[in-house]
Amino acid sequence: MLEKNEKDFFYITEFELDELSKFYLEKPLSFVFYSYLEETGYLKKFSLDKCQNFFNRINFNKACFEVLFKDNSVFTIGNGEINVTGFDNNFSIRFEL
Repeated sequence: MLEKNEKDFFYITEFELDELSKFYLEKPLSFVFYSYLEETGYLKKFSLDKCQNFFNRINFNKACFEVLFKDNSVFTIGNGEINVTGFDNNFSIRFEL
């Protein structure tokens, strides 16, 4: 359960991601999500115990966490890197942590 005074938690809705995507033309929602995390500083505090989403999964074999977005794009974090992939538009970018 989210604590209202827990400053490390964040909440972003699908509507908010759609609104932000207007500033990232031709980029998948996974990139918009990455940009949101980077710009707000939440990426530095990213922790799996603060992730709640029906469209995520954890791969323990590869030690990574994935979030699937409605545009068929994926945000993956683990093993010292972030992968942002848009399958429908052949977008792929990797960032090292």
